[in-house]
Amino acid sequence: MTEIRRLTVADLPAALELCNEIREHHRRLLGGYFAPLDYALEEENLKSFIADENKIAFAAAEEGRLAGLLTAAVKHSPWLENPDVCHVDTLVVGEVFRRRGIAGRLMGELFSFCRERQLKEIKLGVFNDNRGAVEFYRKSGFVPQEQKMSLMLEKTEK
Repeated sequence: MTEIRRLTVADLPAALELCNEIREHHRRLLGGYFAPLDYALEEENLKSFIADENKIAFAAAEEGRLAGLLTAAVKHSPWLENPDVCHVDTLVVGEVFRRRGIAGRLMGELFSFCRERQLKEIKLGVFNDNRGAVEFYRKSGFVPQEQKMSLMLEKTEK
């Protein structure tokens, strides 16, 4: 049975391994675009999601192991009609735990967290080539809202 709960400092070693797993997935997907994980920097980042009242970190524990992680932050954007928006930072489920509904359970916990705080919107970014994630988010109710574009200058200067 999967338990969804708040991430704790005791979870950090396993959470860092999940963060490394998703970082390496993105590095493969994008041809090395991201630097390898800096464990010390990522640990400080995760600690901020545990301690900051405007951030949240949920853990999925299964079989006594950390199976998944979701981090998000509530950001205030005063130019919006509904100025407080939840932004998903990371959603990762360990490869050996995938296809068990864990990502959906983590997302459901985030939905509850947002509803309790009367938040009206959740945003996230997903790379176009990450087709599995794109499909998961669509099935979870997310719709494309904007297109971010990038230009790698060294590729245009040949």
